[in-house]
Order: sequence, then C-alpha cells, then structure tokens
Amino acid sequence: MEKVGVIYGSHYGTTEQYAEWIAESLEAPVFEASKVSKEQLENFELIIFGGGLYASGIKGFKLLKEHSGKNLVLFTVGLADPQVTNYQPVLQHNLSDEQLQHAKIFHLRGGIDYSNLSKMHRIMMTVKKKDVEKKMKLNPNEEDREFMATYNKKVDFLDRQTIAPLLDYVKKELRSDV
Repeated sequence: MEKVGVIYGSHYGTTEQYAEWIAESLEAPVFEASKVSKEQLENFELIIFGGGLYASGIKGFKLLKEHSGKNLVLFTVGLADPQVTNYQPVLQHNLSDEQLQHAKIFHLRGGIDYSNLSKMHRIMMTVKKKDVEKKMKLNPNEEDREFMATYNKKVDFLDRQTIAPLLDYVKKELRSDV
C-alpha cells in the first residue's frame, strides 16, 4: 500500500498544475480522475484530490462520491480569491455530510483564458456576468468586483507557494501515522 496518491479533475490545466506540484513535493504518484478506478484508490493510505470548480461542481469528484472523507485531502481550484469567497454552498452541493466532517479542505486560485473556453463554459460565464452585474447594482461585494475586473480576460493566479499549507498538513498526517 502506498502512502499518498494525488488525483485531479482539470478542464483547462490549472488544477492539473497544482496536482503535479503537490505530487512532486510529496514524491507521490499523480493520476487524472477520469483515468483511475475506485479500486486503485484503495491502494493509498491518504488521497489528495484536486478538482476545478465549474458552476456548482467539482470536476472529477464523482469518483469519490462514496468515499467517507476519512484520509481525504480535497483541494479546489477556481477563479475566485479564496480569501473573499464562501465555498460552503459548493462544498455542501458536492460532498456528503460525512465527507464534510472528515475531509481536510483547501481552496486554491487558478486562472482563466476566455479565448480557450468551450462554448458551454463561455455561455455559463456570460450568464454569470449578467447575474453579477445585477448584484453590483444592489449589493456589490469584493468577489463580484474581482469577477468583473477579470471578465473576458486572460488571468493566471497560479502560485506554487499557496500549496504550502496543504503540504504541511499532509506531512504532519504522515508523521502521525508512523
């Protein structure tokens, strides 16, 4: 049985990049969620799963729908700044109560290049923009202002240093298992 496996679901590459950095730092194998089976996950004492945030979903997380959340470290990657964003609605939509109770969760900031978006994602972002514009008239917040400032632009917020708390947590967990 291996100590740690890093699994990710990424559509445009930012979550994949974080997963590769994490795996490299921990000298752990890394797998794309669509290419790994539930049975393979049983070979790891600790699973680190990274999923890109799309609408209210976490890319690839359906692989872990039945997982208890014990020995699970989840990191999400989205466009919004984790310092000003409330992820509870997304987490509650995707994780079971047991997973919410047991999993250790981290949020990282990715990026976006509107010129590379799929047609569906482009439509979703246009709809979100219209919703945010309405909200801005009534009750603007920092998350909405940041969204509007980056809308229809290429932005990259990837930062290898932001994985440090996740790495510290995993290393501490691995030491406590010895």
